[in-house]
Amino acid sequence: MDKMTKAVLLMGSPRGRKSTSNAVCIYLQEIFEKNGLESQDPIFIRNHVASEEKMNDMLVAIDQADIIVLVAPLYDDTSPAIVTKTMEVMAKNSSKYANKRFLPIINSGFPEPFHITEIAIPIYHKFATSLGLHWTGSLALGGGEAMRGRIGKLLNEGGGFGKKVMKALDRVVESFVTNSDFGDEALEIFSLKIYYNRVMRKFMIWINNRSWKKTAKKNGGQVDARPYST
Repeated sequence: MDKMTKAVLLMGSPRGRKSTSNAVCIYLQEIFEKNGLESQDPIFIRNHVASEEKMNDMLVAIDQADIIVLVAPLYDDTSPAIVTKTMEVMAKNSSKYANKRFLPIINSGFPEPFHITEIAIPIYHKFATSLGLHWTGSLALGGGEAMRGRIGKLLNEGGGFGKKVMKALDRVVESFVTNSDFGDEALEIFSLKIYYNRVMRKFMIWINNRSWKKTAKKNGGQVDARPYST
């Protein structure tokens, strides 16, 4: 297999710039350049799926790349709708992507990576196989919220949590540079012991309930509504 030199970063978070996925993309782009890999700015999938013209622009960028890196959050147990749509469109042009290297980096707010690895990663693997992409591996990041990407923080501003992720990403890029497979890796960004202690558990329940109530009020809904109970 020839050495790959051109990479495309697909940023799959609907949140856009203020997201953990974008923070990961920004760091990846930096180390791509340091390691001699050609790369353009991350492609925000949400900005391209709404129109056929922009979707085609994204497909051209993917077609021209040797390495495809998808960075996205876990929604429930699978990909966001915008990522699913992109995969469906790519599947219609599957002959274009044979032997391109593909690696998904998926983050979840839940600390346990198995929320990602049990269903989402196999879906991405099946997608890659069906298109003839070379599965370079995957990286599952449990506890992505710890990096505070949703408020615009970069990985190097994430303290020990950010450093742990950056080290894993360094190894991802090293696999591209050496033309080797990364493998499938799951990373716990912070200790489950911290997450599940009594105080933290109560705090997480409180913060999530508060968030759901705020969202429901904003959209005119009721958190405890049971429309199908009668």
